[in-house]
Amino acid sequence: MSDTAGPPPVMPKSVEIAEFAGKIALVAKRLNWSRSRLAQAVGIDKSLVARWMKGASLPTANSLMQLTQAVGREIAGFSAADWDRAPVEFARAVGLDPAAAAPSTAGAEPAGIAEDAMSIGLAEFANGFAHYAAMLSGFYWRYGVSPRNDGAILQRALRIWPDQTALRYETVSVDFPMRGYCWAHRSVINFIGQQPPHGIVAFGKVNASGSAQPRLLTGVFCGEIVSNERAVFATKAALQFVERLSGDPRVDERRWRELIEGNRRIGPEQDLRAMLGPELADFFALGEERDGAKPGRERLYVARPASP
Repeated sequence: MSDTAGPPPVMPKSVEIAEFAGKIALVAKRLNWSRSRLAQAVGIDKSLVARWMKGASLPTANSLMQLTQAVGREIAGFSAADWDRAPVEFARAVGLDPAAAAPSTAGAEPAGIAEDAMSIGLAEFANGFAHYAAMLSGFYWRYGVSPRNDGAILQRALRIWPDQTALRYETVSVDFPMRGYCWAHRSVINFIGQQPPHGIVAFGKVNASGSAQPRLLTGVFCGEIVSNERAVFATKAALQFVERLSGDPRVDERRWRELIEGNRRIGPEQDLRAMLGPELADFFALGEERDGAKPGRERLYVARPASP
C-alpha cells in the first residue's frame, strides 16, 4: 500500500448563469412549484434549491441538465439554451409576462409561494406546503388565555385540512369564527387568519412536531381586543390533537359541529390541572408559581395605543 495519498476529489464546477436566482424563481412561479416539489423533480436536496433561490449557489452541469429536463417535461420546447436568455426573454420562454422578470428575485421566496399573497385573501401563503397535510390535518382543541384578560383559559375547537396546495384552518376566537391558512417553515407552523365580523387579522406561530401524529403543539398567537379601546395582545397557545379527518366531508362536518359544542371557558376559580391535566396546567401557569404553592394562570400581554 502506498503512503502517498491520491489526488483530492475534484468538485463539480458550477455553471455560470446570469440572474439564475431570478430565473429559477420564474420557473417556480410558472409551474407553481414549491422548493420541495422542485427538488423532487430534479432529484436534489431541498436545501440546494433554497441556495439557488437565494443566489447563494449555482447549479453544476449535471444538476442543470436534470433541472432542464424537469422543466422541459412541463414546458414544451424549453431547452438548455433558454438559461442564457436575458431575464425578460427568459420569462417569455417559460410563458410568463415579461414584467414578471423585474426586478431580480434573489433572496426571495418563489413567486408562486409568497408574491401577491395578500391580494387574493392570503391563499397563496400556503402554496407548496401541502406535504405537511398528512401530518397536520385533523381536529384539535386550541387553548389560549381569554382576550378579556380575566385569567380564564378558553378551549376552542380547531380543524386543519388540505385545500389543493394549501393548508386551511378554522377555529373560533372568542365567539366568532376565525378562518385562514397555515404553512410550515423552519420547524415552525405559521397561522394567519381573519375574523370577518370585525375585520380582525390574527397571527400565530406554533412549534412543529417531528411526530407523524402530533399530540400537543405549543406556541403563541397575536390578535386584537374588540372593545371601546382597541388594543393588540399576545398569548401562549396550545393545540391538542383530537383525531384525524375521516375523508368523508359530511362525516367531518358533523364531527366539527360536535366539537364546537364542546367549546368552553375555564375560569380562574376552576382547577385547571384537574380539567386539562398537568401538562397543559403547567404550560399556562405563571413561571414563579410552577412549584404548585399557589394556583396561577399566564396572563395576557396587552399593548394599548400610545398617547399622541
